[in-house]
Amino acid sequence: MNRCAGPRRPGRGLSRSIAVAAFLCLASIALPAQSPPPSGGDDLNGLFTDNGTPATGSTPAAQPAPGQNAPSGSTVRSDDPTQDQKIHYFANLDIYGLFGLGWANLPNTGNLESGLGHEASGSLTASLGVDLRPAPQLRLQGVFSYGFPKTGTQLSEMIVDYSVRESVFFRLGIFNYTWGNSQFFQFSNLPARGRSDWGISNEPLWQQTNILTSTANLNLPVTAKMSIPFGLNSLTFLARFDMQNYGFPDATTPDPQDAGYGIQYDMVTGPIEWTLAGFWQHLLTPRTSLSLKTHFLGFDFSAETTMAFPVRLTLSGGLPQNPPPTAGGIYVGGMMQRIYPTVVLGLSREWTDARIKLYMEYAYNGERDQGTSWLADESGPGGHNSAVVLRFGNMASSGISLNLLWQQNWSDGSGLVSPLFEISPVPLTTIQLGPVFLYGPNGGEVFSNRLVPGNKQLELLLLVKVSDTFRQ
Repeated sequence: MNRCAGPRRPGRGLSRSIAVAAFLCLASIALPAQSPPPSGGDDLNGLFTDNGTPATGSTPAAQPAPGQNAPSGSTVRSDDPTQDQKIHYFANLDIYGLFGLGWANLPNTGNLESGLGHEASGSLTASLGVDLRPAPQLRLQGVFSYGFPKTGTQLSEMIVDYSVRESVFFRLGIFNYTWGNSQFFQFSNLPARGRSDWGISNEPLWQQTNILTSTANLNLPVTAKMSIPFGLNSLTFLARFDMQNYGFPDATTPDPQDAGYGIQYDMVTGPIEWTLAGFWQHLLTPRTSLSLKTHFLGFDFSAETTMAFPVRLTLSGGLPQNPPPTAGGIYVGGMMQRIYPTVVLGLSREWTDARIKLYMEYAYNGERDQGTSWLADESGPGGHNSAVVLRFGNMASSGISLNLLWQQNWSDGSGLVSPLFEISPVPLTTIQLGPVFLYGPNGGEVFSNRLVPGNKQLELLLLVKVSDTFRQ
């Protein structure tokens, strides 16, 4: 990634991001804490299914923490692993295929065959797991998976949950986790903002998750998590240790200073759910985040902001490992010199009777501008961005749905438009077919951060997924 030593031009985007960040911080201090249910729903597939149900084969909804009761109004089954002490087995199979025909660059109308090409790719992910609760305070779960062509066979999940008097909850093992409310521009997912060779990949989640499938499981780090509830509010501490690259840069010598540490506090003030979090690891840029989520006039609204502090301090309190950047962001003076903000605003609504879903996000990435990276571990498209998804489910009772996606980078003018028709002709199978059109300057931010799979500028895509889940 390139760094630029020259000054960055101030713009309206930075001012807007500072204003939103200041509003969130002041509001969180001014309003008294009440009680928040934890945020949920970080599965992008939910945007493209009817009635808010997960796509076939997607991850089941999270279960209550050990020792906690099921949510109010829900039905507790006799075979619920959070309530009984039986051994439960589960398996999942996802087979995905992509077929595309189109042009890497816009076609020459005088010679349409010039530059015309095709692409094809696919993946297979199979998993087998066991879930048991030998005591009400203890839960064990393990998952073996096989991913082709990426990861091969691996222990993809190993969880030990333990509760102390239903007041403190511990989780230790290999498991995935997501911070923040955003579905597309996940700047607030602080633990995932790592180096590509350390822990969770820094590949943005909207590139890992497309409309029909997720990539094969990553090699997740070993993580320890402790949650302390205050009513329905909660305080969570997180520590992660990547066993594959543990001791980076010398993988043979474990070094605790290479671990990552996070803290997250969830609370509610009236109708607003708040989350304040931070994550630190001396190989990365320390970051904090503040987010809110609420509901009004039938719409769900979320806002989140992060601040990056490129000081690169070590555990011993020494000087920064690398010289901090001298351009971009907000100049504050002192040791850290500059901070780099991001802001994401989300709005969504579902009209159940009409089977229509709408989801929109606006994002400002102050860690990166068009073609310029201010931080070595930044991720995502720079500058001003937006994404809009509109789904029309089961149109005219035909069994055919239409997903419209528009992605735009307002800083460099690049964008993507894709209408995809969807049908399930046979059980367990979903097919989507439609064109994808990228516009704007070659090498624009959307070109390298596209939300729809494929790698051509103008293309007809066929996406196929066969998926099934078994639980006993």
